[in-house]
Amino acid sequence: MQRMEYSLAPMEGVTTYIYRNALQDIFGGVDEFYSPFICPRIKRGLLYGEKEDILPAHNEGKSFVPQILTNQSQDFCALVERIYAQYGYERFNINLGCPSKTVVNRGKGSGFLAHPQELRQFLDDIFDRTHFQISVKTRIGISSPEEFAEILKVYREFPLEKLIVHARLQQEFYNGTPHFDSFMQAVEAVDYPVVYNGDINRLQDWEALWKGESVPEQVQGIMIGRGAIANPAIFRQMKGGQAATLEELKAFHDRLLKDYRLILDGDMPVLCKMKEVWFYMSRLFEDSEKVYKHIKKAKHLDEYRAAVREMWLLPQKE
Repeated sequence: MQRMEYSLAPMEGVTTYIYRNALQDIFGGVDEFYSPFICPRIKRGLLYGEKEDILPAHNEGKSFVPQILTNQSQDFCALVERIYAQYGYERFNINLGCPSKTVVNRGKGSGFLAHPQELRQFLDDIFDRTHFQISVKTRIGISSPEEFAEILKVYREFPLEKLIVHARLQQEFYNGTPHFDSFMQAVEAVDYPVVYNGDINRLQDWEALWKGESVPEQVQGIMIGRGAIANPAIFRQMKGGQAATLEELKAFHDRLLKDYRLILDGDMPVLCKMKEVWFYMSRLFEDSEKVYKHIKKAKHLDEYRAAVREMWLLPQKE
């Protein structure tokens, strides 16, 4: 198999710099990281949490790309110029994949895909006014895979650094099977690197997509989101390394808990972060549903720690 680049998908509220640093330090294997999306607020500027998340000191030694969510080219350009001036980043990603109804109803994220002419003008303005490397993370349309052909006509007109394709429709959210044939449409339509995103939980999932056929050179990499939160060693395993040991999982958990306690005030904000991680990571353990409910119901750190100790006693899945 040709060498793939592996990237961690941005997940709002989950893949913070706290999470990214712990993941890379303990398990490794990630070639590129993206920030959870940042919305331009031209008068107010970046929120405190956004500043902390993209601070170069919090992303040392990593290939890191801020992701922007907007449908206004002037706001995009103003924000990336500000981020460049303050933090030095020269690569940015446009979020055209978020399926949230709140976002979509405002014509942003994957909602922007319903308006290919406006999207074309948006990208035209950006490439006319900025000198940065721009990539796009996209869905394949709103309600029908047939929409992707028109969307790809727009993308192929611009010199994107890469196109990251979450091969689902907006209306599918994270349900059903990704449309691999639509991903292949993108591979054939554009002449720059394409990255696959959608339901990769282990190396075998990636290999099964190709059914023994060779991967086109244009396919540069794989982006993994939920599969990585469920199994933080997945990137290492995709590169031929070992599965997560119980000792590593404990160290990873303890570091997240410690670091979140340093920056968050009170038990509840910390518990919210940790419970969101366990929503996925509990799947590493056999018959974990009951113990996960104990974690979910914990209202204080003492209750939470007791429930986590129960989780560590469960056998890990193969």
